[in-house]
Amino acid sequence: FCYDWRLDPVESARELEKYIEEVKAVTRHDKVVLCAHSEGTCVAASYISLYGSKNIEKVVFLSGAFQGITLVGNLFTKNLDVKGKADAFELFIETFLGGDTTGDFVSSLFSVLKDAFIVDMLLCLVNNILEEDLDALYDECLTEIITTMPGVWSFVPDDYYEDAKKALYSDTGSKYSALTKLTDGYHYGVQVGLGDRLKAEQKNGLAVCVSMGYAIAPIPVYDNCVDQTDMLIDTKFGSLGATCAPIGEALKADSANKYLSSDLLVDASTCVFPDSTWFVRYQDHNDFCDAYNEFVYYLLTADGQPTVTSNAAFPQFMACDGHKVLVPAGALPEADTRPSIIRLGENTYKLIKELIESNKK
Repeated sequence: FCYDWRLDPVESARELEKYIEEVKAVTRHDKVVLCAHSEGTCVAASYISLYGSKNIEKVVFLSGAFQGITLVGNLFTKNLDVKGKADAFELFIETFLGGDTTGDFVSSLFSVLKDAFIVDMLLCLVNNILEEDLDALYDECLTEIITTMPGVWSFVPDDYYEDAKKALYSDTGSKYSALTKLTDGYHYGVQVGLGDRLKAEQKNGLAVCVSMGYAIAPIPVYDNCVDQTDMLIDTKFGSLGATCAPIGEALKADSANKYLSSDLLVDASTCVFPDSTWFVRYQDHNDFCDAYNEFVYYLLTADGQPTVTSNAAFPQFMACDGHKVLVPAGALPEADTRPSIIRLGENTYKLIKELIESNKK
C-alpha cells in the first residue's frame, strides 16, 4: 500500500481501509495480514485505532515509528548540540558501519582522528555554526517546510510533543491551528494509549508481532544520546516498552527473567507484548538481509499468534552477523578493544587486499 509520508497518518489510514476492502473483494478473503515498517507502523496503528481488527488477521510491526523518535523530539524542541560528543560519534560509526571491510576501515580511521583530537575540533566548529545559525535554520527551513508536514509530527514522542508545539509555534497565533488539530488527532488518538488498544484487539483475536533492532548508538546530535536504537528509532519505542541498557552499559543479570537478553542489553518483560516481540542486534533501520527477510516471512505466514518460543530458529534475541545470517544474540564476538592505530593498520591492509582481489576478478 503506497501512501504520502508527508500526510497525516490518520488520513492515510482511511485510504488504507479502502485498499483493504478492495483486496478482500479480489482475493475473496474475509481478513488480511498487515505488515508495516517504520512510518508505515503509524499508518497501521491509525488504521487499527479507527477501525479495530475486524478486517485484520495479523499485524506485523517492523522497526516501528508509532511511538516516536527521540532524535525528532529533540529536533522539534530545538535541542541540537554536537560539542564534546566525539566518543558518542565513535560509538555510532562503529555500531552502524562495522561488520564489513570498508565499514571497519572507516570506523578505525575515525577512532584515530578522535584520539588525535581532530574530531573534537571539527565538532566545536560545527557546534559554533549551529549556535549562530540555528534560529535562521528553523525560521527559513524547518518550521515552514518540515514541521508543516503532519506525517513528520507522528515521529515526535509523547514526552516532547507539547514542548515541541510551544517551541515551534508559540509566536504564530492561529497560523498553525489547523495543522496542530491534525497532529493532536494522531498524537492523542493513536500514539498515546496504543499499547492498550492493541492488547484489547489481541483479546478479540488479532495476532500481533513486533520486531526491533538494538545495540546501535543513536545519531549524537542532542544531549544524553545514549539510548539503544536501530540507527534511527529508539529500541524502547519501536518495541512498545522494552527496558534497554544505555549504550556502553549493561543491565543487571537476573537468571529468573526469561525475557532478558544474554548480552544484558534488553529486558523484554516490560514490553506490551513480551511473548511476541523479537529483537535483532545490529539490525539497522532499513538494511534487511535475506536471513532477516526469512524471519519476517515466518512471522507473516505462521498460523495463529507466533511467540518467541514457537520456532527455535527465531528466538526472542538474535543478532545480524555481517548482514548475512541471524544468530543468537550472544554469539557475536566481543568488540575489538585494541588501540585505534593498530586496528586502522589491520583494516587498511584488509581493504587494500580486498580491492586487489576484486580487480583481478
